[in-house]
Amino acid sequence: MLKLVKYSEKHIKYLIEYLNNKNITEWLFVIPEPYTEEEANKWLQYCKDNEDKNENYLFAIEDDGEFTGGIGLHKKMEHCFDVGYWIAEKQWGKGYATEALKILTELAFGKFKIDRIQAFVFDGNIASGKVLEKCGYEYEGYLKKSHKKGEVFYNSKLYAKIN
Repeated sequence: MLKLVKYSEKHIKYLIEYLNNKNITEWLFVIPEPYTEEEANKWLQYCKDNEDKNENYLFAIEDDGEFTGGIGLHKKMEHCFDVGYWIAEKQWGKGYATEALKILTELAFGKFKIDRIQAFVFDGNIASGKVLEKCGYEYEGYLKKSHKKGEVFYNSKLYAKIN
């Protein structure tokens, strides 16, 4: 059974393994390369520091206790959060991202009482766009040079779901 859980020390070795994979990191906005144990520990501390701030809701995705990826909400405005997610490559195609996004979307609109969740998807990330559409998110537009990684600009597609 898929669950969203708090990140903990048990996830460190998997974070290091999974986030040193270009097939994953090419689609993520902010991931240090290489992804080291130090970076994983910084991430855990960041998650702990944000638990009571009501600005970031960050979860490990587990299926029957096995770490499969991550998902989170990031406050942009009082009524609006960005959502982001990733799945370990060995777990691709099993519906984990879709199921996790459905759970988090329901939680956000119910418990967190927000009105809009939006997602930016790098141009070319077809799988992520499909996940969003399966969860009822609507395509809102194409944004040129909307994100920058290092010295490279990326175009992205904006999706959103309104409560």
